[in-house]
Amino acid sequence: MTLRMVASVPATALLVPAIAAGAAEELSGLRAAALNVTRELNEACDEVVVLAGTPAATHISSSPAQGWGTWAPVGYVGVEGLAPNATPTTDSRQVPVPIMVAAWLLNSVHSSHRRSYFICPTQGFGTDTAPGTRELNEALNRHGQIGLLVVADGSCCRGPKAPGSEVLGAIEHDAELTDALTSVNTDWFTHADRNRDAAAFGSQGLGAWALAAEIVSGSGRNWHGEVRHLDDPYGVLYAVADWQPVVG
Repeated sequence: MTLRMVASVPATALLVPAIAAGAAEELSGLRAAALNVTRELNEACDEVVVLAGTPAATHISSSPAQGWGTWAPVGYVGVEGLAPNATPTTDSRQVPVPIMVAAWLLNSVHSSHRRSYFICPTQGFGTDTAPGTRELNEALNRHGQIGLLVVADGSCCRGPKAPGSEVLGAIEHDAELTDALTSVNTDWFTHADRNRDAAAFGSQGLGAWALAAEIVSGSGRNWHGEVRHLDDPYGVLYAVADWQPVVG
């Protein structure tokens, strides 16, 4: 396995214009940045491994990569192909919203690469985030060029109208998170204090970022990062970023 790139995108279904409806234009910059980084990831690799953060998960587990998923959990009547060129069917399965977001992004850039989806717990960092499932190990050790697509959000309590209300320290936490994304500070993401942060600030993506950090740390290469877009229109930190290996 050669890890070619890590792309990080928000986990919000509002990236999908049909779901965002009246807010679609407000999120146009975020959506464009997420599509661009997904397109670059697709061009850099021949297989995509998705790491999706979700608070309902208690351990790393695989999610179906075949058939169709439904947007019903967000109240939208629609489906998304989980695999490239998925055959239409009257049956669809309910998968976590971040998995649906990843599928929509990959489908939107016409990705035809093999995909694997993994659900990551919000808490449980450090050594517990090392690839621990047979399916993930298999995906990461297949021959070829691997791209990691991390679907994750920062804190959800950046203001009084935020889903988690306003919590003192959330802005500072997100500033640290942004710095860690920029500098590829893998130690920050895997530090045990992130368990505290996930609980205090509702940062649902910390588990997925921690797992990506573990994988990057084990690659034996130096990496550089870039945060391409930040936004928090609804009190949740949405970030688009990438990590790429240093050449030379």
